[in-house]
Amino acid sequence: MSLLVQRAKELKLKMTKRLQEMTARKLYEEECLKDINKSCEQELKHIDNEFEMLISHLVERKSSLKQEYKEICQSEIANLDSEAVKVDEFIKNMNTNVEGINTYTTKLGKYFF
Repeated sequence: MSLLVQRAKELKLKMTKRLQEMTARKLYEEECLKDINKSCEQELKHIDNEFEMLISHLVERKSSLKQEYKEICQSEIANLDSEAVKVDEFIKNMNTNVEGINTYTTKLGKYFF
């Protein structure tokens, strides 16, 4: 009977050791799972932050480009308006000159006919 008792004790020890190993492995796997979840959350947050920063930078750049383009357009419009005023003045002067020439021609015509 002592052989049977001894084998039962050995089996109990082996089973206890195996149970401890399995429990330790389960705890390790649970810890790994927690670490993976935590790492995943941190990386997702980091990705969100990076994209928010990029989007913010793009929005700022878009606003800057739009403002620069608007200023260029306004400058071109001002230049065209200035040119238009100069052309209007030139036309007005030319009309005045043409009227003066017409008056002069009319007066001269009286003397030649």
